[in-house]
Amino acid sequence: MVILVLFSPMAIDIYLPAIPLMAADLNVSPVLVKDTVTLFMVSLGLGQLLAGPLADRLGRRKVAIGGIAIYTLSSGLAYVAQTLDWLLFARVLQGMGACATSVCAFAAVRDTFGAKRSGQMISYLNGAICFVPALAPLLGSWLTHHFGWRANFSFMMVYA
Repeated sequence: MVILVLFSPMAIDIYLPAIPLMAADLNVSPVLVKDTVTLFMVSLGLGQLLAGPLADRLGRRKVAIGGIAIYTLSSGLAYVAQTLDWLLFARVLQGMGACATSVCAFAAVRDTFGAKRSGQMISYLNGAICFVPALAPLLGSWLTHHFGWRANFSFMMVYA
């Protein structure tokens, strides 16, 4: 379940060091590239309204696998994006995929463990979520330096 909850924070933080290079490559202002974070967060939040009921109806596993598939596809779209519009579109999809994995992980904890044990497990998952924002920019910086900004999205694709 830890692997499932890491999709969201990784997608938020890994490519932040690459924003200036992304802006230069896409020939736009860095301020506009920062919209990729905003739209990801909006779709991550709103997607829960869809992912939660789907996970209840179809099952956690199916929705989590669907989220991973969407995340993989959207990471690939971000990797090949030639315009900011395509990158923004990819990030909206990526937020939807990441939201499905996170919703399913937390729901599975609730389904599997009792009330007291669920609290402990959720604290472990939240600990993992808090750990990634410290390390993801370091990895993203290294990937960007050695392979270019697109490597961050290929890493997310391989992770998925």
